Amino acid sequence: PGSPLRNPLGLTKSTDGGATWKQLALSGESDFHLMAAGYRSNVVYVINSEPNSRMPQAGVYSTRDDGKTWQRSAAKGVSERIAGIAVHPTDAGTVALATLDGLYVSRDAGANFKRTGPPMAVTAAVFDLDGKYLYFAAADNSALHRIALNGSADTRIALPKLERDFVLYIAQNPVKPDELAIATRRRNVFLSADGGRSWKQIAREGKNP
Repeated sequence: PGSPLRNPLGLTKSTDGGATWKQLALSGESDFHLMAAGYRSNVVYVINSEPNSRMPQAGVYSTRDDGKTWQRSAAKGVSERIAGIAVHPTDAGTVALATLDGLYVSRDAGANFKRTGPPMAVTAAVFDLDGKYLYFAAADNSALHRIALNGSADTRIALPKLERDFVLYIAQNPVKPDELAIATRRRNVFLSADGGRSWKQIAREGKNP
């Protein structure tokens, strides 16, 4: 409210930590509630919920030129509802989807997906910044998982106690890789400085704890 930007925002970018914003594409047409970008590749993937002037169908789309052109992905192999999306930090063609029946990975820009890891309701995913692993969380809050891209070496990291809640976002500090953050559906935010061995709550339902 009060922003001079058109609503919905479309694809919008800041290069100064959020002080100013530039609307790149689909301003006034679409909101992308599920979106991820490659940390170094600059590719952006979105889940589009309904057609717009650049996207004739709903589905998975990507852009490599800040929204000037878009490519639709067939997303074969994925049938359940998508809850999250993650993009490899350097390989623009590698993307992962968190779905209600597991974590799916594509190596061909989203044309084909294959499940990686066990069948479970996955609520959030992000690539490790070295590009070799994926972090993901499940709806049962059993653990934060760190899994190799080939599906092996599942490391389970204990989560803080979450009551009637689940993880929606995971982030890794690019300067301090052992520093992790998670945010939940109820806007609880936790920070770990030691790779998940301990957690400190820094927001409780969107406010200072």
